[in-house]
Amino acid sequence: MELWQQVLLLITGLLAIYLLWRFYGRYQKERGLYDVYYMLGFAVLLVSGLLL
Repeated sequence: MELWQQVLLLITGLLAIYLLWRFYGRYQKERGLYDVYYMLGFAVLLVSGLLL
């Protein structure tokens, strides 16, 4: 895997972690079910990046 691909995967993983954290914080305040769907989507993105 080339360096630019590793950097892109790192940025994608960090973005997924950040968005999971933000949506979880918002979920704690509002208890909106739609936040859970967003969190699951970004969790899948994070796991797929980690598996590569």
